Amino acid sequence: MKWILQQYPCSNVSTIVKYQGGVWYWNSTKHTHDIFVSRKRLAPQQQMCLEALLKANPTAKAAALQSRNTVSGESLLDISNCFVNENVARNVVQNAQGPSLPSSNDFVSQFCVFQQNHPNFIIAEHMLNGIAVITCRTQWMAEWLIMVSKNPKELNGSVLDAAHGWFRVPASLLITTSIFSKSMQHWVPGIYSYSNGATAIHYEYHFLAMMRSMQVTKAQMGQVVVDRDFANTVDFSEAQRLGFIEAFIRFWKEDKDDRHSNEELRTAAVVLLQGCAQHFRNQVT
Repeated sequence: MKWILQQYPCSNVSTIVKYQGGVWYWNSTKHTHDIFVSRKRLAPQQQMCLEALLKANPTAKAAALQSRNTVSGESLLDISNCFVNENVARNVVQNAQGPSLPSSNDFVSQFCVFQQNHPNFIIAEHMLNGIAVITCRTQWMAEWLIMVSKNPKELNGSVLDAAHGWFRVPASLLITTSIFSKSMQHWVPGIYSYSNGATAIHYEYHFLAMMRSMQVTKAQMGQVVVDRDFANTVDFSEAQRLGFIEAFIRFWKEDKDDRHSNEELRTAAVVLLQGCAQHFRNQVT
């Protein structure tokens, strides 16, 4: 884009007087020309021209509208020289067009690229009927997850925690299943899930992904999963308890060699569950 510098004669003489109380500025006369990028608000006629330009180019960005890449070949700069400033042009165009809604296609494509760039990190995703649960873990986390049955009895099993405040949407949760590491003397994460809610169905998908992950990891080591691998501590949430039980039943029903009835599996799942003492005390008090 080529710019032409124009000179405007101006007879105005500005006077600045400094005194003990501060500075006094005085204009000898009014300017007879526009002051470059001084008008923050458009005149009514300019506003009409802007609206017409935006209506003719509803999806155009500020840069395109500045460069005459428009239907009529008109530019924002034909309306006002205040649009020389890119920030001013961008803000005016965005305010006029309103907030842009995120594209579902953009999310899907970005999510696919993320999975390609991080293979085997996302191990399960469910997005159907308003339920969204995305589960992830590294190989390091997966190997820790199968160590749950090797801890002392008081630390045997995994611990579930669902935390708010990790995502922009307040209702979204970060669900974590953790295992105690004897060597590090710390709890380490075994699996994470993004969840858009805290219903039994949400927890069911988290637990099901956890169980399948443990099955795959143990198979890689020539081992098979058993019930005690799924020993789990939850808070006293009914949704977590029901989610675990339903996931346990679904998991074993996927095994064609398993002959247990739903009721037998339900009873076995209940035995594996423990309540978190801290959450119990919080509810009692």
